[in-house]
Amino acid sequence: MVKNDLNVKIKRIWKWTFIGIIIFLVISFFLKSSYPITHYKFNLSDAYDVLKDTLTLAAGFLAPVAAFVLFSDWREQHVLINNEKISKEILNILDEFYDFYNLSYGSLLENDEFYKKQNLFFQKINYLAEKKAEINAKDQVAKDFLVQLKEIQILLPTYWILFTEEVRAYQDFQKIHEPRTVLAKGLSESYSNKHIYAQNKKFDLYKEIFEKRNKLSILYV
Repeated sequence: MVKNDLNVKIKRIWKWTFIGIIIFLVISFFLKSSYPITHYKFNLSDAYDVLKDTLTLAAGFLAPVAAFVLFSDWREQHVLINNEKISKEILNILDEFYDFYNLSYGSLLENDEFYKKQNLFFQKINYLAEKKAEINAKDQVAKDFLVQLKEIQILLPTYWILFTEEVRAYQDFQKIHEPRTVLAKGLSESYSNKHIYAQNKKFDLYKEIFEKRNKLSILYV
């Protein structure tokens, strides 16, 4: 696609250069002609000078224009290649979150272990934001990519909040081993309900994140 765009630009330069040459030749011959034209022979020396000046002008025009077009195309291609590279890295980061989606609330009852996982989770969120900032929104495809990625970024912290509620509710539920009083039974039921609610909401959110992730694709050049 980039190659096709460059070909179009080159053809456009040649087209306008050719038109410019024709216009310059017509004006030059018109100005150098003697009137009435039928009374004078065609002056080869003047024709040679006009052609030489025309080609010199055309060369002087083509050199900087061609250089500018080629530089612009190189810069554009560099942006596209960079977008492709960064988008791959972003998708890899998003896939690394699956390790957290598979975490079991029962395995994180120790606070130290829970906070270690939490720190890693939010470190990845921050790294994701850094990589997102490197994407150049030069076209609609890149803009759509960024919009979809932002939607996932908004959901990720909420996912961890729900997971935290799930873990905490399970911890509180575990503290009441054999509820014998009415209060203990009420608390036990409350913690169980909180746990189930957080678990269901977390699962729904996971499905939403999963669907949005699958809609993202690498920004190929």
